[in-house]
Amino acid sequence: MQRKLILTVGLFVLSIFIINLDAGEDGTMKLRKYGVDPNRIVKGVYRGRFTPDANYVLDGHLAKDFKLPPMPYRFLTEAEGYRPQLSPVPPPYVHPRVLMSPQDIQRIKQQLARGEKADRYFRIVWQDIDQLARRGDVLCMALKALCTDDRMLGRQAAEKVIAEARFKEPMIDIMNTHPKMAPIRDNWYYFSRMTVEKVGGIFYRDAYAQGGPNLIRKLAQKSVEFASDEDRQSAGHLFNTIIMFYDYTYDFMTDQERSFVRSVIAKLTQNRYTTGMELPGNMFINNHMSMGEDLLLLALAIEGEEGYEPRILKVYAPAVNNKIIYDVSPGGFLHEKCKGFLPERAVLAITRRNLPLLSNDHLMKMVWAKVMDSANVYRDITPLGQTAPEHRRWWQGYGSGPWMDQFFNWAFMMKFAYPDSPVVDYFYKERLIDNGFGPPDLPPSVPLPHPRIRYTHRDVMLLTVTDGLRDEKGVPIDYNKTGLPKEVTTKGLCWIDMQRGVAMSRSSWDKDALFVHYEARSDIYSAGHETPEAGDFNLYAHGIRWSERRDWYMDCYFRNMVLIDGYAGIYSPVCAKLLNVIDNEYATTFISDNTDQYNWRKQEKLFYSWHNLIKENPWEAKRFPGGRWGRDWEVPFHPHMRIYHENLAGLDWGNWHGETRGPEMYQRWNDVDHVFRTLHLCKGEHPYVLVIDDVRKDRNKHQYDWLFHLEPDITLYQADSSVRNRYLKKGMPEDRTTDIILCTRDVPEKRYDRYGMRCHRTPKKGDPLLLIRVLWRNSEFAFPQPAFEQGYGTPRVKVPAMAVDPQFRILIYPFRYGEELPVTQWSEDHTQLTISIGNTTDTYIFDQTDRERTVFTMLRNGKKIAHTPYGPPAPQLDTIYGWTPDRNHPQAIREVKFTGTTQIKVLKAGICISLRWCSGNRQCIS
Repeated sequence: MQRKLILTVGLFVLSIFIINLDAGEDGTMKLRKYGVDPNRIVKGVYRGRFTPDANYVLDGHLAKDFKLPPMPYRFLTEAEGYRPQLSPVPPPYVHPRVLMSPQDIQRIKQQLARGEKADRYFRIVWQDIDQLARRGDVLCMALKALCTDDRMLGRQAAEKVIAEARFKEPMIDIMNTHPKMAPIRDNWYYFSRMTVEKVGGIFYRDAYAQGGPNLIRKLAQKSVEFASDEDRQSAGHLFNTIIMFYDYTYDFMTDQERSFVRSVIAKLTQNRYTTGMELPGNMFINNHMSMGEDLLLLALAIEGEEGYEPRILKVYAPAVNNKIIYDVSPGGFLHEKCKGFLPERAVLAITRRNLPLLSNDHLMKMVWAKVMDSANVYRDITPLGQTAPEHRRWWQGYGSGPWMDQFFNWAFMMKFAYPDSPVVDYFYKERLIDNGFGPPDLPPSVPLPHPRIRYTHRDVMLLTVTDGLRDEKGVPIDYNKTGLPKEVTTKGLCWIDMQRGVAMSRSSWDKDALFVHYEARSDIYSAGHETPEAGDFNLYAHGIRWSERRDWYMDCYFRNMVLIDGYAGIYSPVCAKLLNVIDNEYATTFISDNTDQYNWRKQEKLFYSWHNLIKENPWEAKRFPGGRWGRDWEVPFHPHMRIYHENLAGLDWGNWHGETRGPEMYQRWNDVDHVFRTLHLCKGEHPYVLVIDDVRKDRNKHQYDWLFHLEPDITLYQADSSVRNRYLKKGMPEDRTTDIILCTRDVPEKRYDRYGMRCHRTPKKGDPLLLIRVLWRNSEFAFPQPAFEQGYGTPRVKVPAMAVDPQFRILIYPFRYGEELPVTQWSEDHTQLTISIGNTTDTYIFDQTDRERTVFTMLRNGKKIAHTPYGPPAPQLDTIYGWTPDRNHPQAIREVKFTGTTQIKVLKAGICISLRWCSGNRQCIS
């Protein structure tokens, strides 16, 4: 008899997973094969579970069940520059071994022996390790002891590791055996973030101080209270425990001590898996998930020794590869640009053993995305009014992820993997300079700085640090002095990632170039820490970061977007759509449809009130409200969401680390007809940006606000408007141009008395300025006018409009004081715009699609050089019928039903349309 396991989703009122299973022993075996405990099945309804069984994961069964969406990748070769200096993993019982070997320690000793002649960056890292060792940091104490043969210091580090193991062993024993921990025992991520808070009503730490392990075990027979990482933990959890530094303190322990610590590590790692191993690879994409890598480091600390769990490496290695290829897009952008990161220690440890993860081409694309995000800007902090040209340097923005400190870590890793690549060398040195290391070519007599180093693993830094490529005289190259590598400047001016919906372009690789970073995130699967950024952009020119990316968790009010009655998108965001990026030698045009992100929000952390999560992990369940569905919720309709979740049942894992159990859901947030943005970066001798916003909520008048946020050190130089003084008649005059010119706060300010106190800035010739010209706004009233505002967060330019369709048309032009401003002119019907700067005249001829998106053809001095493409209009139904009866209100009978023949009228030839009508019994007619 054929038996089937069918998982179906019901989407009316409550969605539940139903199991149709023939009774009998074979059916029970079938359930066990899929990691389902038959005892959890109640009346034919499968209620989900929090985590799968360890053996099912560690034996590779779960990974075989996943059918993942395809994602191209390959491992780069030595011929392509991949040449890491990897030492062989030593035999068992030889340490260190996880990330480095005794050969690496010898290489570090050779650098130390050079004294002040050692690489400058090495000396900075060693200075940092030495200082932390003096403060009692166990890792740095052990590293310093190994590299200086300081056995007394090494013994002190070893004693700290042993003491931690003795303190935590009773806790581990309780957590491994207590019934309340059973549902999460196998999953290291959740297990390691729990702690035994009290035993017998006494705090664990106090009980241990009074009577050690024996008293702990005696009191635990009376009662045990647990606490999660969301609670205030008095005893501390096991996440990133210093017990893993057994690897670095091994040489300073006795055989008996080694055996004891090894046994504790075995208790932590046996029959345990970590996050990513139990998730489909394409869901292994958020930052929290990288925090489970410490299980691998613990396991490899006793690799080949008594108690070693070899299945962790075997299953985790391909899972981390999935993390790389799905979290880092083929264009090099992480799914979470804000706070996203990759488990670099796990990548390095795996690369040394069985899978060359460091050579994954997605990692090199990640470097390229960061390099192409470069701008030459003023970066050093100087007193106001004293900024000088020599303070400028190349800088890589934060818009591509991983986030700031994490990219600092990956700079070391990628430099280690590609030691001879000029592109990676520039990426590496800029990251270090940005973190306070300073240039690498300074003489030894210059004092070492104390850079900002956070969330960084000192062992990885010490293993990989170098001064990088040198010139023919043997001096480390500083690209701020030599210029960027030709491998960078010949790559092109534009970088596009259509999958993520991120792109950037520049007018040239000149230091003063106009640079734009544009975002319309097109593939948001889960919110993570992302914020709605539909058509948001950053702008740099003449060394000034005029508009930089705002911090995470910021509302759309603090982004370069259009607000409708004060609203745009909302957290958790759904995706927008980067429709196209058209690039040629004359211009780059970014086009996005931001409508969905304005209209919908993604509901996250959902589970059902009957889900086993509530009893299996109440510590997790209490963090998130369940059962809060509404009639304005829908199953995600974006194709990429369907592909993302296809073939993957949702009651057993969620796409943001297990919180959502069941179908992902969208909730209606706004009701907007359309939100389109076209941003046109025009290159050439006088580059500028033209922003065209086509926004309409409905057929009524609304308040629209066009926002352009500025860096804190940007201020107003002057503002001028064609509408001045006071109202003389109702309505909006035909000439509604407003010029707002911005400068930096370095420009001196003059105060004087003229009918009251007056202030204005006095730039000198050559000072960088930025013109924001409101070419057109379709507003009912002349006031309020476009204005420079100083409010919470950062200053901004706000352009208001009260209208049905605001028709914002904004010119952004960087220039220097003393240069002429552009001359702009509209045709009478506003279908043609002329922009004249110097000897160049650009003419834009505008039109609209059937969805009211503006398209144009661009002429330069009469020659067509650019245009925005568009598709045919949508087909229209010749006969439009009404709705079927409302089953919730059957008495409200509708006059027209979907019956008979519906005539289709296609407005344009060459379009094929397929329609299907399906009745309640799923019988369909095409």
